[in-house]
Amino acid sequence: MKNIIPKVVCALFGLALLAGCESTDNSAKTTNTSQITTPTHVAILFSRPKKAYTELGSVSTYKTQPDPGQTWQNTFQKQAAAKGADAVIVDTMSLNNSNSPLVNGTAIRFQ
Repeated sequence: MKNIIPKVVCALFGLALLAGCESTDNSAKTTNTSQITTPTHVAILFSRPKKAYTELGSVSTYKTQPDPGQTWQNTFQKQAAAKGADAVIVDTMSLNNSNSPLVNGTAIRFQ
């Protein structure tokens, strides 16, 4: 009986971690996101485009990446490509905020 309790606790903890990783962001306007874009084809924009677009969701990463070969722009492109985005609109307020280690953006698909 003593060996079962730690296993049950570990299993419950593992389930709690998995449940905590699930995305519940339903606030973003979505379109057909089943199309995955190539990350190198995702544009990084610093202002809203004049061309019509649909917001697919938010992207966020650290300004300084743990991997020296990566940049926050590469990470944005990968995250946005997985959503089927054509571009990312960078939140310049988060980029220029020296008190925050994160930069945020919005993945978009042109109409």
